[in-house]
Amino acid sequence: GVSHIQDCAKSSIVRVNKDGVFIFVADTQKLYLIDRHGGDFHLHASWKISDFMPTGFHADFMTAISNADSEHEHH
Repeated sequence: GVSHIQDCAKSSIVRVNKDGVFIFVADTQKLYLIDRHGGDFHLHASWKISDFMPTGFHADFMTAISNADSEHEHH
C-alpha cells in the first residue's frame, strides 16, 4: 500500500461512480481503485502502470474519462 506520497502534485484522483475513485500515485507507478460496499471504503484493486504502457514509460500523472452516472447525465 501507500503510506505517504512525496509529491502530491503527481497524484491524480478520478471519480469512477458514487461509490469509488481511481487514485494514481506517481511514486508507486500504480493505479488504485478505492470503493465501498456498504459504508467502508477499501482498496478494491490495483494495477501497475507498466501493465498498460510501453516498457520504460514513467508517468508523472494520469487522467481518465468514464461514463457519467445516470443521475448526472446532462441532456
